[in-house]
Amino acid sequence: MNSSFTADYIWGVQTSGISGSIRDTDSDFPKAIPIKQALKQFLNSQIRTWKPDLLIVLERKGTAVLRSLMESDNPIEWNWENVLSSKVLEQVPSRLAGKRILVFDDMMKGGAHLKRLVQHLKELGVDVSSPDQVRVAVFAVHEESSAGQAVEGTNIPHAWYRRGLTTPDYTKIRTEIVEMMQQSGSLMLDTEHLEVRVNVIGSFDKFVKALRRSGKVTVFRSASSRSNITVLYEDDTIHLLPREDFPEGTKTESIVKKCRVVQRSGNEFALIPICFPAIPAGHLWNCSHEVASLLGRSVQTSDASDTARFYGVGLRAALSVLRWVLRDLYAAAPREFTVSLPANPKDLRHGRGYHLAHLQVMYPTLDVDYLNKWIAKIEHEAQSESRLLHRQGGPLPSPLLGEDELYERAIGLLQVITDVLDRKRVSLYWRSGVYPTAHPFGLTAAEIFAIGQRFGWEQAITSTLFDVLIDQATLVTHVQTLSDTRNQKTVERTFEPDGEIVSGIVRRYTAQWGLPDVIF
Repeated sequence: MNSSFTADYIWGVQTSGISGSIRDTDSDFPKAIPIKQALKQFLNSQIRTWKPDLLIVLERKGTAVLRSLMESDNPIEWNWENVLSSKVLEQVPSRLAGKRILVFDDMMKGGAHLKRLVQHLKELGVDVSSPDQVRVAVFAVHEESSAGQAVEGTNIPHAWYRRGLTTPDYTKIRTEIVEMMQQSGSLMLDTEHLEVRVNVIGSFDKFVKALRRSGKVTVFRSASSRSNITVLYEDDTIHLLPREDFPEGTKTESIVKKCRVVQRSGNEFALIPICFPAIPAGHLWNCSHEVASLLGRSVQTSDASDTARFYGVGLRAALSVLRWVLRDLYAAAPREFTVSLPANPKDLRHGRGYHLAHLQVMYPTLDVDYLNKWIAKIEHEAQSESRLLHRQGGPLPSPLLGEDELYERAIGLLQVITDVLDRKRVSLYWRSGVYPTAHPFGLTAAEIFAIGQRFGWEQAITSTLFDVLIDQATLVTHVQTLSDTRNQKTVERTFEPDGEIVSGIVRRYTAQWGLPDVIF
C-alpha cells in the first residue's frame, strides 16, 4: 500500500448489515497506479461484477469524471444511453422501474449528497433497501464516513476503492482527480454543455483576434497547460436571444452569454457555448415545434420540473451563442480554422470523430440526431451571414492580465464568495433559527459580478475568474429557486465553493491572510 495514504482498505465491499463486514482483495489490484487507471479499474469491476442496467452519476464533478473515463483510450465498458445524472431522475421515472441501478460518485466525505439521492430514488418508487436493485459505489471515502451512512434501511456506500482517508489524503486524491480532468481538457467538458470542435490550422493569435470581433476575450492556461479562452458577449443590442423560444417572463438581457474555448489535443479546440437565462418558476412552457422536437417530452408536460425547463432553455440559448461565435470566426478568420461537426454515435464505431451522446445524461429525452442537424444548420448559416459582416467593424479591446494576477484574483474572488455566503447563513440563522441552510445555497452570477465591480474588474475578467475556479473544481454550479422583492420566484444558476474541503481551505486561508483589499 502507498505509505503516503492512511486508508485502511484499498478495496472494500460491504457484505452484511449496517455495521458491515469488509472483504479485502488487495492482491487483485496494483497499489500505486495513475488515478485514471484506478478509477477505470474500480468502475469496470463494479459493472462486471454487479451487471447493472443503469448507471446514475452524482452531478457535477462525477459526470465529468465519467466522461473523462468514457472518452479516454481503452474506455470503461459502458454506453451513454444507460447513464443518468442525479439531477434529472424525476424526468424519466419509468426508466428506473425494476432496474438494477449502480450509483457512482468519485468522493464522499459526509455523504449528504448521496443520502439525498438515495432518498430521492425511494420517492420515485425504487426499492433502495434491496441489494438486488441499488448499489452505491464511491471511489474515495473520508474517514468521517468510514463506517458508512445509514440511509433508508441500507448502509452506503456498498463498495469503495479507498476509505478511511484523513483530510490531507482525501484532499490529495481530490487534487489528482481534478488534474486528471484538466488533462482531458476541462471540467467544463462534462455532460451538461454542447460543444463543437474546431481545428486551428493557421495562426492561434489570428484565431483569438477573430473571437474578439464581437466579444470580450481572455486567454489563460489551465493547470495542465492547456490553452483556454473565455469569450463574453455583453452587447444585448447585437447578441439577441430568441425570446419566442423561451417561457413567457424569461430574462434574456443583462445575463451571462459566453463561449468557452478549451484545447482538447494539439490544435483541436472545443467551442462550448454557455447561456442560462433565469426562468419564472412553476410556469408551463408552450415551446415551439423545433424546441419540442429537440428536447422531447421532459420539458413539455404540465408536471415538468423547473429544473428540466431551466436546462432546456439553457441548451436552446447556447445554440444562439454558438451561432455568434461561428459567425465571428468565419467573418474575421475563415482560413485559420476548420469546423468538425458532431456525428451520429453509430457512425463512429469504426472511425474517428466525436459525438454528443453524453448530453443525454443531463437531457434524457434529447433527440441527439435532431441536435446534430440544428448545429449543422447553424454552421451553414453562420458562413453565409459572415460574408455580409466580413468588412464591418474591428476586434473589441480585451482586458490585459497576466496569468499570475488572474489566478491571484480567482483566489480572492473565492474568498469573498465564501465570506458573503457565510454572512448570509449567519443572518438567516438569526432571523429564522434555521441551521444548516437548505441546499443549494449560492450566489447568482449578478451578485458575483457585483463583487467584481467592487474591485474595479471588467465583466470579462470576472467571467474568466468563474471559469478558472470551475476548472479547478473550487466553484460549483446549482439550479436554485429564488424570490425577488415582490416574492416572485425565478429559477436561476447559482455558485458556491465546492463542499466542506474547499470551504475549509478558503476559510483557513482567509484567517491567515485576511480578505483581499478593495483593489488588488
